[in-house]
Amino acid sequence: MSQIIDQGPESRIRTNRGIPDRAIRALHVFLDLSIGGAQTIFLNTLRAIDPTYCRIIVACLEEPGALASEVAEVAPVYCRARLGSNDIQAFLFLFRLMRAEQVDVVHTYLYSRSSVYGRLAAILAQVPVIIAAEMGRVSQYPWKRWRAERLLTRFTTHFVTLSQATRIDLIHTQQVSPSKVTVIYPGVDLTRFDVQETPSTVRYGLGLLDQAAVIGVVARLDPLKGHADLIAALPRILQAVPTTRLVFIGDGPAASDLRRQIHEVALAEQVHFLGARRDIPKLLRALDVFVLPSHQEGLGLAIIEAMASGLPVVATRVGGIPEVVVDGETGLLVEPGNPTELGEAIIHLLSNPRIRRQMGDKGRQRVALHFTAQQTAVNLETLYGRLLQTSGNALWIKFST
Repeated sequence: MSQIIDQGPESRIRTNRGIPDRAIRALHVFLDLSIGGAQTIFLNTLRAIDPTYCRIIVACLEEPGALASEVAEVAPVYCRARLGSNDIQAFLFLFRLMRAEQVDVVHTYLYSRSSVYGRLAAILAQVPVIIAAEMGRVSQYPWKRWRAERLLTRFTTHFVTLSQATRIDLIHTQQVSPSKVTVIYPGVDLTRFDVQETPSTVRYGLGLLDQAAVIGVVARLDPLKGHADLIAALPRILQAVPTTRLVFIGDGPAASDLRRQIHEVALAEQVHFLGARRDIPKLLRALDVFVLPSHQEGLGLAIIEAMASGLPVVATRVGGIPEVVVDGETGLLVEPGNPTELGEAIIHLLSNPRIRRQMGDKGRQRVALHFTAQQTAVNLETLYGRLLQTSGNALWIKFST
């Protein structure tokens, strides 16, 4: 069991898991461990990391967040209590932690001050390897981020992206050398999606009829995720398949606008909001088709989870999504912001159970081949070893011995 021990302005969520001292010490820096794409990808990977090779340590600049207790079952989590916007204290917190833990690798995430402060502290602490993970469209960052990145890119040892699309965007936008950018696809533990509960049982618990045609989205309720396009397509879908029910799993700033849009078209009874949930594998069992109508997407971990559940996917042709979904084989790809095309693709799958089963089976096979947490962990361990070897830390070479 994990527990939080108060240490003044800083606290550590302790874990009893023993890890050899000679393992690589890699500090992963987050703003918090709330439920989000980057945090979930990290947790999946963390559980698959070889602890005899790599000792993961986690730092949060704000309150721990909903995933902190799960992370703490595997790795120590240090949290800095919220102290307003005192940037100096946040920087010193990270610097002291890096020195105390004798960190070999610092790995930062996302567009946030945690990435900026994490790398600045690593530079001052003379950490051998500094890695920044870019999760989405770098070209859409605000100008203030550009100023910081122009400086930090020079001192960042390497960049990790979730997709080839983001890698290309980063290289062209930030003028980063291609040799400094590696794609590591996120992965899932396939066994988590071998849910024993039947679709009928899960639907009953959600108040859905067994004979309903259920489509669902797992995503933050944000305008960029395209939920509004799916609602706009729903009247046409209901004309073709009257038993259709739509499930939104997730929460976010667009919730009230989406509810208003649904009431305007009098479809409140056909749409179910489930909020943020941690039992995604079980909930996916209730669906016939998974939909992700994003306008912008780094890769789409939710798509990988849906495919791991054996679901066909309808998604937009943006970002790294085409690297996951094979159009016409594991799902259907449509243009973003086009409710008509989106609706027709969904109708096609709802009307063809055989095609749904074939796509679902092929999707599960594709995840097993390319998107497992074990593969992600090995790729990350390999990258750490290679970069540390290049930096002169030959002690940490795993795969050459």
